[in-house]
Amino acid sequence: MSSAGIFGFFWCFFYALMLKSGMTILDYLLIALFLLSAIQVYIFFRNIKALSIKKSWQAELNGLIDGGKFIEAEHLGISLLKNNAKDPDLQYALGYSAYKLNRMEEALTYFNKAVSLNKYLATAWHFLGYIWFYDKKDPAKAIIFLKKAVKYAPSLSRTYNTLAIVFDSLGETKKAFSILKKSVKKHGEDANSLNTLGLLAFKQKDFLLAEEYFKRKIELDPSFDTFSNLGNLYSMQLEYSAAVSAFRKAEELEGTDKQIKYWLGSALYLNQELKEAGVKLTEAIALDQNFAKAYMQRAFVNKKLKNDEAFISDYNKAISLDPSLKEKGDDKNE
Repeated sequence: MSSAGIFGFFWCFFYALMLKSGMTILDYLLIALFLLSAIQVYIFFRNIKALSIKKSWQAELNGLIDGGKFIEAEHLGISLLKNNAKDPDLQYALGYSAYKLNRMEEALTYFNKAVSLNKYLATAWHFLGYIWFYDKKDPAKAIIFLKKAVKYAPSLSRTYNTLAIVFDSLGETKKAFSILKKSVKKHGEDANSLNTLGLLAFKQKDFLLAEEYFKRKIELDPSFDTFSNLGNLYSMQLEYSAAVSAFRKAEELEGTDKQIKYWLGSALYLNQELKEAGVKLTEAIALDQNFAKAYMQRAFVNKKLKNDEAFISDYNKAISLDPSLKEKGDDKNE
């Protein structure tokens, strides 16, 4: 019952009592006001206690999530549901834990519950869009949720980034680029958005702009994936020495990625650094012994080094793993 309802109840009670006792309306009004004040004080301290309890379990729950202990976080969250089922933050935490545990249906259920309890919870809208795009493969529905996230948190940069990726997947690369560029200009640069802008510019064959975005991203976050993007950009422009340098940086940051070693080996081959190219391609194959493209590229290296037996062995291995590479190999042999 609300405080107004309680006050109404007591007012009727005291009014009936007043008629029998001879007390004045003012007397009972003062008593009623006193009781109302007492009730409001009680409600205030009850809410303070509830808030204190929430802060306690929320801190514990967030600590588990921040520590990557998602199973423990889920167990704690479920135990809290009995008394806190209508708490949007708890529903969100359970959704995030389910998402990190790759249980997307459960994540969708919790995130949907979270936004039904608090429509302003933009991060929940974002994850709904993210899951509908990457897991459910439904870009149209993803856009609906991502636009909700933008509506309630206009400066949430990762939502613009995901939205741009979704539009690009629909063939609307120019629109994707425009959305993300405006977001970066208005809300400031973040690493993921700059990397995506670089990829979108690259896709539109604006190589100078792509290079600018990749370099700006590296200033904020020198990650292996952006150095790889930069290396592929230089390779496309036949700047093989620069490509080698970029791929070396990527390898320094992620030394166990077969794709980086393959790209580095290919760039070294094109830059006429044949022996080291062979070394890097061999390292790529060691990481994946069914890496057909690496065998084919190493075959080309061996051919230039006049290692005919090794060339034939790698060439045959490559086409046995991927027959579609035969045409590429035949072109190289001409």
